[in-house]
Amino acid sequence: MTQISADSTTRLTIASFGVRFAAYAIDSVCAFVLQILVVLALMIAHSTLESMFSVAMMLLWYALFWRFAHGTPGKLALSLRIEPWAGPGRLSWWSVLRRYLTQFGIPILITSPFAFSHATGDELETVMLGLLVTVFLAFCWTMLDCLWSLGNPAHQTLHDKAAGTVVVRETR
Repeated sequence: MTQISADSTTRLTIASFGVRFAAYAIDSVCAFVLQILVVLALMIAHSTLESMFSVAMMLLWYALFWRFAHGTPGKLALSLRIEPWAGPGRLSWWSVLRRYLTQFGIPILITSPFAFSHATGDELETVMLGLLVTVFLAFCWTMLDCLWSLGNPAHQTLHDKAAGTVVVRETR
């Protein structure tokens, strides 16, 4: 592992693909539960903005965790931190935005024409087929993003490259 910290009491090493995947799984469960709670609350309130509110809420969730805690709950639970590529420090808001848009914005843009459609009757079958195809394309993007980390020594995903970040493991 490559040590990237000059501090003698704390070592920051590049996080492996496996531990990053485990953190992503934990974060996915947390985000799913949070989204379900928000959607249920909006349904009870009879709001028609569930999808857009859910996207905005997840942007806020990730942005605040990445900027102020250096990682989401899954990363923090596994002693992972998101750091600027230039060295340890707080992520800029611009880095946070680039990271979010690359990781989640592209799949949202791919699926949004069908996800926000309110088709009925005969249109429903076409919209559902379109949604299925776009969800598959969004899944392909997500896999490409994640698997990209296997091709470089710093295990950077595409969203890490876009944001100028690296995920490290903290050991004492």
